[in-house]
Amino acid sequence: MNTPLLNLISAVIAIISLLTVLYIYYIKNLSLKKKLVFEEDRYSQYAKEINELKNSKELPKKVFKKIIKIIRSYFNEYFGIRFNLTYTELAKRFKNENKDFSDFFNLIEKLNYSGEEITNEDILKVTELFEKIIKEN
Repeated sequence: MNTPLLNLISAVIAIISLLTVLYIYYIKNLSLKKKLVFEEDRYSQYAKEINELKNSKELPKKVFKKIIKIIRSYFNEYFGIRFNLTYTELAKRFKNENKDFSDFFNLIEKLNYSGEEITNEDILKVTELFEKIIKEN
């Protein structure tokens, strides 16, 4: 066979192979990017819901119950935690995983079980701590 023709065929095969690899790489990166955007949107939804409740005109106790539902959903989805543990046990568990959420869980436990009236300031504290958790994780 003719050497220039053989070189041309080899070059075409190499170019086609390279283009195929680049195309596969591009498709995988595009898929990964879509997943990352979806994750960001999904978790920013929690922050958005909490932010809306921060300015709610409803009674703080009612708002607190809604916040607890959002928090439970977040921790279930993001960390795979079902809320059959006490807030103290959750704080200890996360501390063992080098995530110190003890202030957050202690506040929720206090508000939930102390019998004290929940105030708008309490709602702000809980939402700020929760927003911090969302941003850091």
